[in-house]
Amino acid sequence: MKNWIDEIKSKLEAQKVITSKDCWQLRNNNTRYPYVWLNGQYYQISRITKEIYQGIKIYNHALHKCDNEKCWNPDHIFDGMPIDNYNDALKKNRSKLKNKGGTEKFTCINGHKFTPETTVFYKKKNGQINKNCKICIAQRNLNKRIRRVKL
Repeated sequence: MKNWIDEIKSKLEAQKVITSKDCWQLRNNNTRYPYVWLNGQYYQISRITKEIYQGIKIYNHALHKCDNEKCWNPDHIFDGMPIDNYNDALKKNRSKLKNKGGTEKFTCINGHKFTPETTVFYKKKNGQINKNCKICIAQRNLNKRIRRVKL
């Protein structure tokens, strides 16, 4: 177990660049989220550095306190669910959820605000996480029942 940790740690340390905000980034890296090849598959560096440097395994999403996607400083990373990531984005006013017109998406198509109480997250087959409005889902289900009764 220690062999792969020492190997990855030495590779990362050799490529580490520290920014003015104490973010750790890889030298000459152009990818949004840096990856490393380990045991025959790619791993997101921000997820495994928390385990390598602090012994804490991240089971959900690796969220960044610094909002720097390329950062892999374990002090800047914390474990969170998709709803935590969404709420963090709203709180910091940096949500990337956009409507077709390019404006930020804080409401569903019917105008209901996305809040933790009115939002449900789901994972598509391609792994993408989307959200839906619970109020609209309830209304759609009600309309389906009404149509069934009329027929």
